Amino acid sequence: MINIKTYLCFIFSMIIFLLSCSEGSGVSFGDTADGSSAQSGSYANMITIGDRLYIVSRSSLITMDITDPLFPIEIYREQLSFDLESLFINGNTLFVGSQTNLYIYKINENGIPEEASVTPYFQFDNICPRDPVVANDTIAYVTLSSDEFQVVDNCGRTQITNELRLYNIVDIENPELINIVDLEAPKGLGFDGELLFICEKENGIKVFNIADPLDIALIDHNASFAAQDVIVLRVENRLLVVGGSAIRQYEYDELGKLTFISVLEI
Repeated sequence: MINIKTYLCFIFSMIIFLLSCSEGSGVSFGDTADGSSAQSGSYANMITIGDRLYIVSRSSLITMDITDPLFPIEIYREQLSFDLESLFINGNTLFVGSQTNLYIYKINENGIPEEASVTPYFQFDNICPRDPVVANDTIAYVTLSSDEFQVVDNCGRTQITNELRLYNIVDIENPELINIVDLEAPKGLGFDGELLFICEKENGIKVFNIADPLDIALIDHNASFAAQDVIVLRVENRLLVVGGSAIRQYEYDELGKLTFISVLEI
């Protein structure tokens, strides 16, 4: 008997993959793909741009040539750490989320990622939060959640981290942490312009205004359900939110107010 959570994650991963493939088609390296219109979940571990497919395994960043989609060819592999989790792309900049670091790569003219920076999240080795990341041209947004990994330190204190971190990435070689916002077990996230959508494990989805990264404001909150990840369909002003055993669909207006549309139970 297949595990419901596993099945749901598989279905959502297929949605993410198909949307990201569609988004990336026709883009050549040297061009700038508009990251503000990218459609993928923040837990995606594969993403395409042009004839390249990027994949993160548990410990490697892999580049595939998919000129012939039926016969993909691995052209580059880089060993990073043993806790890689997610990929996000904005233009020719690739973001890799792990439990301990934010990796930023610049994709060269051949479609090969070249390391720009590695930014550690913590000075403590025993905190390993989940950490999806999304970004625009100036700010990277990272949710860190260690709610499932409550660690007791040497003094008997429980260390828990549940927060949103904002990094200034105007200089991608030197990201700067500029803001931290406390949340409740944050998971996946996505954005549209000045709106940031964040899933919380058992607390639904929240919408923030991020016009001022130093003072982001909560606009709306649809609670009382499990939320794991979100796809932002910007053209339609729609959200697909996955969590528990369901995929929920919402519409949002220009102010970020949510309207529930439908739910698909799995």
